[in-house]
Amino acid sequence: MNNESLVKDYLREVSENLACSRSKKKYILNGLETLVSDYANEHPDCTMDDIKAEFGEPRTIQNELETKDEYVELAKKAKKRTAVLVAIIVALAIAVALAVWLICTLMFFFGGTFTVSDAHTEFRSTFLPAALNALARLIR
Repeated sequence: MNNESLVKDYLREVSENLACSRSKKKYILNGLETLVSDYANEHPDCTMDDIKAEFGEPRTIQNELETKDEYVELAKKAKKRTAVLVAIIVALAIAVALAVWLICTLMFFFGGTFTVSDAHTEFRSTFLPAALNALARLIR
């Protein structure tokens, strides 16, 4: 048996054992054909048993591909989970930053005093100068 017929026979057996869409089957068989043909050309005296030993039994290739597809699917799910986790962490960081800003604003606002007159409203803060004085004492 020549190498070309070995390759065709092997691919036919694989094709019979693949349970997937026509386009996926064609994609798999084209890639496998290249690999098997290259192997057969590098080993001109190879037999069908050599090809099966190198690339696997045709009936087990479907199982191997399903395992790889499951791995790819799990990797996609893990990537999606990571993206969701990052989004949650970013949202929490923004929420904490806003809460700190709000607390500082409220402390500034309620730490001061309002004087309301007919002409205008005046705000004097007792909190901000006290905080700056405390900060200055820490730096010295």
